[in-house]
Amino acid sequence: PYAVERDRLEEYPRELLRHLGQAGFLRYPFPKEWGGEGGSFLGFITIAEELARCDASTSVIMLLNPTLVAAPILAGGSEDLKKRVLPGLFSGELLGCFCLTEPEAGSDAASLKTTASLVGDEFVIEGEKIFIQQGDVADIALVVCKVRMGNSKPRTSVLLAEGLKGRKGIERRRLKGKMGIRAATTGYIRFNGFRVPRKNLIGELGGGFGIVLETLNGGRLGIGAQAVGIAQGAFDRAFKRARERVQFGKPLIELGAIEGRVAEMATAIEAARSLLYRAAMAKDAGQDYRMLACMAKLFASEVANRVSYDAVQICGGFGYIGELSDVERFYRDARITEIYEGTSEIQRLLITRYLKESCGYRNGIH
Repeated sequence: PYAVERDRLEEYPRELLRHLGQAGFLRYPFPKEWGGEGGSFLGFITIAEELARCDASTSVIMLLNPTLVAAPILAGGSEDLKKRVLPGLFSGELLGCFCLTEPEAGSDAASLKTTASLVGDEFVIEGEKIFIQQGDVADIALVVCKVRMGNSKPRTSVLLAEGLKGRKGIERRRLKGKMGIRAATTGYIRFNGFRVPRKNLIGELGGGFGIVLETLNGGRLGIGAQAVGIAQGAFDRAFKRARERVQFGKPLIELGAIEGRVAEMATAIEAARSLLYRAAMAKDAGQDYRMLACMAKLFASEVANRVSYDAVQICGGFGYIGELSDVERFYRDARITEIYEGTSEIQRLLITRYLKESCGYRNGIH
């Protein structure tokens, strides 16, 4: 009910995260032995979808702790780290972020410039991160960086940085003026000698790429769910308006041009939802779901943008002005789904790569 107000204020709603934790959403897809609900990933993304049907910011706030922070910690963190960090992430008392993108490196993760040198029993992090969801307010961060140990070649690894508030060696700020998902704030972070205990290494030294890829695969399904929810929410509002708005003596829904557009919107949403659910079911079954995740994220995000565009068009002036309708918010929120967790261009590249792998194609040789 506060979606419009949160969008206007553009401030992170910390209490909302705690409410999501109390509802059990943040721990839903995790094993019960670690404090989770033991639910399926399919069930988890339907929660994200339904939240996005009302407010995409709430949806991404719900998704981030589980998919981008808790999941890699559960997969690669030490027993002590899991016991210490997971309860807070699941309850919403701890807010996490995933630091991958840099001013000169995003989709090209091999070009990361952030480094961490081992000094005694601590890693010392140096570098910049940008476009970090919740990075301006997070308590902890998973930092993807190149670790230097002695004279050996730097190896891409993931470190858990804790106590971001009030610590030396870190500067951060909010990136203002976002087009959409405004309540889910985005930050810039600069590490300048920030120290992390050696025991906070996630996974193996040099295993960063594997962790990043698996984290992003789960995250893509989350964004796909967000996109389907945005599309459904925009459609709901446009369909209602089309039934109520009378022009030329009849409701808009009885005009041929609108009838056809509504049919295409509804069909596209169902197709995106079906692909998304299939990908989530493959993940739940322990199957290789990488390509399906990319397909679902690509298709659902493009559907969200197309449907929200059509929703504004159907609603006309009422869809364009926020004082009269929140359809324009759905239109703004949809745009980011084609950008974060891998752009549409990157999804296409990955889908083709996985297709080549599936048939044994290597450098022009079958």
